[in-house]
Amino acid sequence: MVTGYPVLFIFILYIFSSCHPGKKGIFGTKKSAHSKYAENLEKAGLQHTAMVSQWQLAAQKSLAEPIPVNLPHKEAGYFAADEPRAAGYRLMLQRGVNLEVSLQVVSATPKTVFLELWKTDTAFREQDLLAETDSTFHLLYEIEDDGLYIIRIQPELLASMEYTLTVTTHASLAFPVSESGKPAMISFWNDKRDAGRNHEGVDIRAPFRTPAIAAANGYIRNVTENRLGGKVIFLRPEGKNYSLYYAHLDTQMVSTGQTVMKGQPVGLIGNTGNAINTTPHLHFGIYTRGGAVDPLPFIDNRIVQPKSITASRGNLNKWVRASKNTRVLQLIPGTADTSLIIRQGTIMKILSASADRYRVQFANGRTGSIKSDLVTDQPLAQILTDTTTRMLDEPFMQAAAMAVIPSRTKLQVMGDAGQFYLVHYEKRTGWVKKNIIAE
Repeated sequence: MVTGYPVLFIFILYIFSSCHPGKKGIFGTKKSAHSKYAENLEKAGLQHTAMVSQWQLAAQKSLAEPIPVNLPHKEAGYFAADEPRAAGYRLMLQRGVNLEVSLQVVSATPKTVFLELWKTDTAFREQDLLAETDSTFHLLYEIEDDGLYIIRIQPELLASMEYTLTVTTHASLAFPVSESGKPAMISFWNDKRDAGRNHEGVDIRAPFRTPAIAAANGYIRNVTENRLGGKVIFLRPEGKNYSLYYAHLDTQMVSTGQTVMKGQPVGLIGNTGNAINTTPHLHFGIYTRGGAVDPLPFIDNRIVQPKSITASRGNLNKWVRASKNTRVLQLIPGTADTSLIIRQGTIMKILSASADRYRVQFANGRTGSIKSDLVTDQPLAQILTDTTTRMLDEPFMQAAAMAVIPSRTKLQVMGDAGQFYLVHYEKRTGWVKKNIIAE
């Protein structure tokens, strides 16, 4: 347990309290605020100190072994000043959604927290930094490629803080049919069509001559008519490299080259083209240079809120134990997550809380997810030592001793890990071998 800050790290705080890097945009060759902070540590000659090394290792591990989350996601966690740590979250995202990441921080004094969005490959080896902030604690980013992404959070050194992370997605375009018609989706991307075709868009049912509206600011690339789509419109959104396709219109209300604003009517829904024998609907598609893409993520306006956190935040950063034999979900980077049975008394540290579950770290460094009502911070047992014994800071014999416990000392056992107990002694918490118990 750390009870005070070494003089060296008071010096670190002095150096960086007034000169932490600011926000940057899209990166390329530009260095991120996180990288500049790490460089400043090295320039100060601190890169080989234990705490700075732990901070840098935590940063690397959070990108190499991010934990999986499903969206929307809300999580509460705690960073301790004496335990440099970073949190990495992996998530699958589709092109066309706006990713919104918000971080609420509770700290006695203002702290720098690096909040970043990365694009990664499935092996977590090739990664690109897309967006970052170290001041506003809020990111909004339009996803341009389907794939795997990582959100990383890491505070500056010697920062104690509680945080709440909220991650949501919403459509990057407006819905293309007026709500006045109470539109409904009736067909989706890749649905089967005649002559072996697959559906290259979505169909949205609405009453005859309901307005179809511009889903973004932009200009009308083409107004024409064809055999399949009937009366159609191509709209190019401002600043984008794709076009929106409106088909089966009864009436086209714009002309080629015209500038339009989001929400402006561009046509009236009908059933022209090969939809002549169907209910009136809009076929809506999105076309890129590489062909059609699924338009649903771009326009899906359903709002889903993350589950409220019901697991107690009072247990954050505490050592707890399993209250009974139970199953936990192992969080294994890069593979399918698997379940694991743990024994009553198995010790774990709570890293964060989400909904009714805790994310925990076991003594061997692995992480897992467990229902919050299956852990307790109450002592497992009381033991009496039969010999003088060393209390270690980690559960292996080569670890450093935090204290020496005299023979015939009563100890509260918080839980166990392998051949070690986690115990309290003189306001400290550490590990002792199980073979110290007096008969």
